[in-house]
Amino acid sequence: MAKAKISVALEEDVLARIRSAVEAGRDQSVSAFVERAAREQLAAEDGFDAVLTEMLAETGRTLTPEDQAAAPGTLSRGWTRDELYKRGQRVFEG
Repeated sequence: MAKAKISVALEEDVLARIRSAVEAGRDQSVSAFVERAAREQLAAEDGFDAVLTEMLAETGRTLTPEDQAAAPGTLSRGWTRDELYKRGQRVFEG
């Protein structure tokens, strides 16, 4: 797959940690680290979307603007699919 070169701005402490990870051999380069992190985030979002779609289908609910505003914050918490499902059930059944 073709690669595109981009420019991003990172907080200095984040960049320092990425460079340390590369130096420790956890990734081949800063670019490889950022690409892996982006793929992991996209996979997490896909998983969240799948759980959300399943919950909405089971409950017959639709997302309110408040639901949509709250959704991005859940991704950064590192919840598992089961945890998301349980939390969503409480919200949708409440």
